[in-house]
Amino acid sequence: MCIRDRFKKGSVQKVLDTKGNVDVNVQDGELVFISKGADRQSSAFWGTYRALGQNIITGLTEGFKKQLEINGVGYRAAVNGNVLELQLGFSHPINYEFPKDIQIVVEKNVVTIQGDDKQVVGQIAAEIRSFRAPEPYKGKGVKYSDETIIRKAGKTSKKQGQEMRANILKRKLALRVKRKKRVRADISGTSERPRVSLFKSNRFMYAQAIDDVNGVTLASVDGKKLGFNASKASATEVAKVFAETLKAKNLTKVVYDRNGYLYHGVVAAFADGLRANGIVLQ
Repeated sequence: MCIRDRFKKGSVQKVLDTKGNVDVNVQDGELVFISKGADRQSSAFWGTYRALGQNIITGLTEGFKKQLEINGVGYRAAVNGNVLELQLGFSHPINYEFPKDIQIVVEKNVVTIQGDDKQVVGQIAAEIRSFRAPEPYKGKGVKYSDETIIRKAGKTSKKQGQEMRANILKRKLALRVKRKKRVRADISGTSERPRVSLFKSNRFMYAQAIDDVNGVTLASVDGKKLGFNASKASATEVAKVFAETLKAKNLTKVVYDRNGYLYHGVVAAFADGLRANGIVLQ
């Protein structure tokens, strides 16, 4: 049983303390994390420590990087030793001192943060962003380079306001499609453990249990036909009916596909309803 594992590159050494929750071995030049049980908590420990170990190895070999953009008239940044000097529209400059093992480079309005610790790099980027978070009207402030700022309309005409709302809806749809593709790349349903795909509109919702291997739908439920709307209370009732349908087909384990929706409201209520009625979500 391996309790503490050391990772070293040059003079840099990282220690991963597994606290005895997983076993760690080196097999054929690969670091292997072994779960100590088949229960849910053991699986969670395995995934957590495996990810922490991967982050340490990636940090020592490739490193981690975050980029921030500074937008605004007179807004600028400069590095002086291990101090990042920021001019963000206040009456005084902001001097942010960062650790010596972190590298910060400023090119025009882009601040690049590099280091071997993913948590430290992300924390420093978040702290710098918090000094002047981007505002939604002109986008002034500090934002992540890949961050999308949803703009608000100021005093605009009715037509401009409608165009602004249409653009916001398009961006939300694009984000949902992006999440859907990312999730679908990692999950797949089988005849014994189908993929439960949920769809909802502003008025109704329905779900399907899909066997992706054979390309067939094993079970489905239509909230509209049952007389339920797309509220959280209705989602719980629809999930109850769907759970009975699944159990009638001897299906008690499913993989939940939220179809790109954020996990809250109706989406979370439907998942909780399945669990409450004896369906195991994996």
